[in-house]
Amino acid sequence: MADTSVLVLNQNYEPLNVCNPRRAFVLVDRGKAEVLENGRGYLR
Repeated sequence: MADTSVLVLNQNYEPLNVCNPRRAFVLVDRGKAEVLENGRGYLR
């Protein structure tokens, strides 16, 4: 999972940041973000 990245978009769907999957999971878990499209990656 170290070689994957997640694109973070703002409310207007403009690129805001690129982060690692762990950080993205934390954002979703805390309700700060939502998953728009689930790629082919796996969370283990």
